[in-house]
Order: sequence, then structure tokens, then C-alpha cells
Amino acid sequence: MSAEVEPRVGLIARVALLQKLKEPEPKFDDIDATWKAGEAYVAAMEAEPDKPVQCPCCEKLVTLCVKHYQLHEPGKPCVDCRRGE
Repeated sequence: MSAEVEPRVGLIARVALLQKLKEPEPKFDDIDATWKAGEAYVAAMEAEPDKPVQCPCCEKLVTLCVKHYQLHEPGKPCVDCRRGE
């Protein structure tokens, strides 16, 4: 049996991990702070989903698909929207 992760929680986890891995010497000694940073990023995007922000893993700009909780390039659909899901 596999547990299904809510899309928002999955995005928070990915963002938290990607932000941490961008650090010069990432340390995972404070998981709560790492999670809270991911939550803050996602919450800010939820408030203004069409406002481009820097991707958590690179220099590109991304926006949020609130239907699927996917990051995507501004003006383009997310992967799930492209597939028609």
C-alpha cells in the first residue's frame, strides 16, 4: 500500500529540499526550519500565483499552477495541464 501525498505538501517538500541543496554546504540539522522555508515559499506563491519568482533550484522565473501545485514557466501551462489532467 502506498500513501498518496497531497500536491501542496509534495511541492513544499521539493522546494524545501531544493532550497537547502542550493546552499554552499547544506546541513539538514534543522528540518523544521527547512520545512518552514518551503512552506513560506509556497504560501507566497499561493498569494500571487501569476507573479514570476525565482525557481528554488535555478535562475529561471516560475509561476504556480494552483490546480496541480506545479511550478512552470510564466505564460506556459504546467506539465499536468499540458497532459489535460
